[in-house]
Amino acid sequence: IKEEKNELELYYSPLCPFSRVVWLFCLETGIPIVTHKIDLLKEDQALDQAYKKFSQLSPSLQTPLLLDGDFVIEESSAICSYLCDKYIVGGHWLPKANIENLSIVHQQLDWINQGIQISILRLWEACKNPSAENLNI
Repeated sequence: IKEEKNELELYYSPLCPFSRVVWLFCLETGIPIVTHKIDLLKEDQALDQAYKKFSQLSPSLQTPLLLDGDFVIEESSAICSYLCDKYIVGGHWLPKANIENLSIVHQQLDWINQGIQISILRLWEACKNPSAENLNI
């Protein structure tokens, strides 16, 4: 892994599977990050400094969010692709030398983002607002 000067900051929610993907990817590849746990279900966020900074960086209030200096990026697959390029991790993570294999990786990421993420977001919204119509997933 090529070392960088900027300190990477990951804003994540342990309840969010997409946050855990980025966190585990960094652990597995040895990419150093500073983590900021965001409790998206917490009622009063006024005194939480990490949440205050996070809400300024992410108007959508979705995790994960990666801050690299002044650069902000959201969405787990975009973050992992960015980290693969920035830190030149092994080609088995993002096989750019073989366009067919790279296309399969992108195909799977698109499926996850389109097929699974929408259902998870609906469930997440229902958990944050457990009214009768929201629980009808």
